[in-house]
Amino acid sequence: MAVEVMAALLLHKHQEGVLLSRLMQDFAWLTEEILLHYYDVGFSGQVRDVVMHALMLLRRCITLQRLSVGDVLVTPKKTEASVTELSQHSAALLPVFIQEALAACAINALLMELLPYLGSPEQLRDVVLVQEELHSKTFLLAQLLQRDFLLCQPCEPMYSYCQAAVDKLILCGLLVAEEVPSDLLVCDMARKRFKATDDFGDIPMQWLFGGPTVLDFSSFLHQVNQQESSCTFFVFICCLLSPFLKTLERAAAFLQETKGPQPESLYLENLHQFLVRKAREDCSFECANRTLTAISIQIFKELGVLIEVAGQKEATLQLSETFAAKENQEKLKKFIRQFIYN
Repeated sequence: MAVEVMAALLLHKHQEGVLLSRLMQDFAWLTEEILLHYYDVGFSGQVRDVVMHALMLLRRCITLQRLSVGDVLVTPKKTEASVTELSQHSAALLPVFIQEALAACAINALLMELLPYLGSPEQLRDVVLVQEELHSKTFLLAQLLQRDFLLCQPCEPMYSYCQAAVDKLILCGLLVAEEVPSDLLVCDMARKRFKATDDFGDIPMQWLFGGPTVLDFSSFLHQVNQQESSCTFFVFICCLLSPFLKTLERAAAFLQETKGPQPESLYLENLHQFLVRKAREDCSFECANRTLTAISIQIFKELGVLIEVAGQKEATLQLSETFAAKENQEKLKKFIRQFIYN
């Protein structure tokens, strides 16, 4: 997993380059985090030796520049081939941190909802979050991504999975319990309180178009840990999930280009080409992965955005009646966009 760890650091933490001495520190830190999640990294030895071996294997994706101070500057290339390779390797880390990434992206969405009402982004550090709201927003994102992608256990209730995701951020120190002084801002913008009995399957996307407002003032309050190491980890795990969320958002944008029923293989090819074009506009080649493209289609089928009908040789896909309307396509894009860390 040494290459995967290195690729994730270069793609999501050091896009503009990093000194080799700092990269070795970060490599050791991320390796320790993986081990704390009970995953086997599959390597051992001196950090410098492992790092240099990983860089050698990724040599087509990086440039090395020896500096006069005796250090080496490691810079990831931003070409399509390089970003694609780094993205494919770094994706192996997402299953390790999937629950933390889910909750972190939900927290980011809550904070971004508050940003227009604050004087400056710096005020976000003074915001405390209601635990009920953290669970609810995490649950909404989990319903979007679906059980297989999230690696849920077969009989595990989704609300329990989401509560565990928030608890993991508390246990690792990314969220800290807070008493509420009078000068702190409290996020209690409850949209929809989830229940164990929510039936998402019978009414596809019902969570997208609103629900009853419920305020619960008995919940615990938390604040994002402002220590530099915690903020760094928070951003990193958000970025791990961002390529897929961006892919999903662009797959939603592609819906308006869908013209009538298409064989699933053709729809996959057309969507992938659309994602490649979009990626070339802003060098976000990590969002043009064919595997993520296929997962996006599967998720849209499970959500009822796309309907599968029998064809002569293979299944045919077409838009559901609900998402044939451009208004609902825009709502879907907006819903996904809120969870993307920029």
